Amino acid sequence: MRRFMLSVATLAVAAMPVSAQKAGTVEIGGYARYVDWDTSYLLKNYVGGGARLGIFVAKNLELEAQGSYVGPRSELVQSDGGTVDVWSGRGLLEYNFNFKPFALIVGAGVTYNNFGGAANDLLFCSEATCTGTTEDGDVVTGYGPTYGSDTDEIGPMGLV
Repeated sequence: MRRFMLSVATLAVAAMPVSAQKAGTVEIGGYARYVDWDTSYLLKNYVGGGARLGIFVAKNLELEAQGSYVGPRSELVQSDGGTVDVWSGRGLLEYNFNFKPFALIVGAGVTYNNFGGAANDLLFCSEATCTGTTEDGDVVTGYGPTYGSDTDEIGPMGLV
């Protein structure tokens, strides 16, 4: 536990806001993404990755763009491996409140998701339910949305 607390303290100090959050400052970063899918999607939880680019347009006010990819496999048996390509993009306007030695970031924006790859075979249903067989031979039913290949979603998002 001591080692964990030391790690958390080190990360907090390393992430403290600096005076560089002024107009013209550019932030570039990468991140890992773990998606815990709702069981209705009949997709296995999976790790993906992404990148972000932020530009401060004024002191503490940032425009940020993020993009990520995750390729989960379906819980249904598929001859082609059943990989669903999930691409996500987000655009945000964020404000950084500095409470030295910490900060609070609030933001609002738009998010976009695209389901491609095997999504047409795996997630499209003629009705609101999909039934299939898992690799273990269990019969499962999903109640998720009826996505087809290259289905797009777009909507608002918030960040605190």
